[in-house]
Amino acid sequence: MAANESRTYLAFQNISDTTMFVNFGSAATTDDNSLRVLSGGSITFNGGWVPSQSVNVICSSASKKFVAKEGQ
Repeated sequence: MAANESRTYLAFQNISDTTMFVNFGSAATTDDNSLRVLSGGSITFNGGWVPSQSVNVICSSASKKFVAKEGQ
């Protein structure tokens, strides 16, 4: 997801069978620099701090699915 200075809501849901890692503004990595989202897990930002940087995702296998939504 591209950077968006007007973003006021961000939701990410991992609908795959593997763990995914999410980072903002730079590449996601499989270490402590990224948020770990377990299979079936999600993260949501609304109100307060909502990241406006690009959203980057990585996991151990290609073709895994996730859902991400943003609002303004």
